[in-house]
Amino acid sequence: MRPLDPRLLRRALSARRFLVGGGALGVLEALALIVSCWCLSTAIAELVAGASFVSVLPFIGVFALAVVTRAASQWIMGMFSARAAAKVQLELRSQLLDHLAEQPAEARAHTHLATLSQLAASGLNALDAYFARYVPELIRAALVTPVLIAAIALADPLSAVAILATIPCIPVFMILIGRVTERAQSRRWDALTNLARGYAEIVEGLATLKIFGRARRQAERIRTITEEHRASTMGVLRYSFLSGFALELLASIAVALVAVSIGVRLVNREMLLQTGIFALLLAPEAYLPLRQVGAQFHAAADGLSASNAVLDVLDEDADASPLRSESSSSGAQSDGLKISGLTLEREGRIVVRGLDLVAAPGSFTVLSGPSGAGKSSILAAIRGSLRPAAGTISCGGTQWGETRAERAVSIAWSGQGAMLFGGTVRDNLSLGESTGASDDLLHRALELAALRSRPGDDHPVDGELRLDDRINELGHGISGGQAQRLALARAIARHWVVGTPLILLDEPTSALDEDTEARIVASLRELASRGAIVVAVSHREALWEAADQHLEVPLLELATEDVA
Repeated sequence: MRPLDPRLLRRALSARRFLVGGGALGVLEALALIVSCWCLSTAIAELVAGASFVSVLPFIGVFALAVVTRAASQWIMGMFSARAAAKVQLELRSQLLDHLAEQPAEARAHTHLATLSQLAASGLNALDAYFARYVPELIRAALVTPVLIAAIALADPLSAVAILATIPCIPVFMILIGRVTERAQSRRWDALTNLARGYAEIVEGLATLKIFGRARRQAERIRTITEEHRASTMGVLRYSFLSGFALELLASIAVALVAVSIGVRLVNREMLLQTGIFALLLAPEAYLPLRQVGAQFHAAADGLSASNAVLDVLDEDADASPLRSESSSSGAQSDGLKISGLTLEREGRIVVRGLDLVAAPGSFTVLSGPSGAGKSSILAAIRGSLRPAAGTISCGGTQWGETRAERAVSIAWSGQGAMLFGGTVRDNLSLGESTGASDDLLHRALELAALRSRPGDDHPVDGELRLDDRINELGHGISGGQAQRLALARAIARHWVVGTPLILLDEPTSALDEDTEARIVASLRELASRGAIVVAVSHREALWEAADQHLEVPLLELATEDVA
């Protein structure tokens, strides 16, 4: 973890301004400190030598002015850092939102919505501590410490040598402790992300969980991930206190060595009292910035993690991304879909074991089997929303599986529940990557989904919809069959606009009569004949008979502990 990521300076203009202004304030603070120590040591030496108090008043006056100057520079630094933190947060947050708005839907799905929300909100807020407490000390360590050592070297070279010999020990300990802290902070950040993601998933699916009587079971899940977050946070705090103690002890011993050396030489009359006091006053100040950098590193760790995560998202190269765009998806079709040794778990129970499947471009594959056999779970694994316990899935030359949760190619997807919203039919069809599709393309998608009669068709479509027809909230106002076909039409439109190689369908004809089902089957055959890889889950024989391959997924017997 870099103390100051160069990408942050490149992305945030306010960060660059803060470094320049903070550097100037750091130099001013160092000069004020040197002047104050020199005046104080001179005044003390003159008084010890028998000078009157009036004669040292000028030194005391300059000392007071230097102290005020140093305090003012520190106050301005604090105010400047707070404003810089707010501006950098605003700049990064705006860039993150603009970046996500410009990405295709599958790229936005590459990172979980809860993760992005947590990152853009409370995650970036952690930059307050980073800029207010850590970066100022980093500036002081880079500028103030060398200036103070140079001043000590001019007055007492031997003390400067002692400081130069001992001061590298502090960065060495900081690096050793920082590596351990970085791993602990990474675990804490992952735990916080899992907590946000898990809570969001439970809230989103709460209605379904209550229907199936599994809502209360989620309390244990939340309790588990909350405990993981608590444990990781306490681990970071332990390392913070340990590192603070180690750095303070090391700096105290180093200053003591310098003090002993100065004391011995003063007793032996080998140095002037004014020089000894001056070096002794500056010695702790030379170690202080490095000690503070180590101490404030833990407070800034959240900000470092958050800014690194945001910068990783902003620096994603669309061309290098595993998610395929429209321009590259056509090339992905040449490789087809291959599933090898796929094993899936649901709630701790294996539902699919060792599944193998090959679906070439231009093929229509249907999965069937008893309820609970894991057919929908197979589609979820292909979509990337379920991490396989074992096995791999590949398509278009890319592969994902148990070591990767994200899907590697774009897909067109229609599930059992039609996710519709209030608006026109055009609005629902144009959701996501179908935005900007022409009316002709949307009309064609409605025809293939049996929601619009084809030119020259002698048999009118039952429940025909027009693009300007309005649908109430949650899809109310149309029948279940129409909603199912509208979701299918949306998947077809996405397939054409984005060029997705895969079309995944879960029970696409479960709510349809035989005539309408026959139209849908013919449409799916037509899509496959044009090069699409169509994979559907269905209990209907009409789809089995029309498929190029029909794979029956067996229902695995429950283990003894599952039955119990």
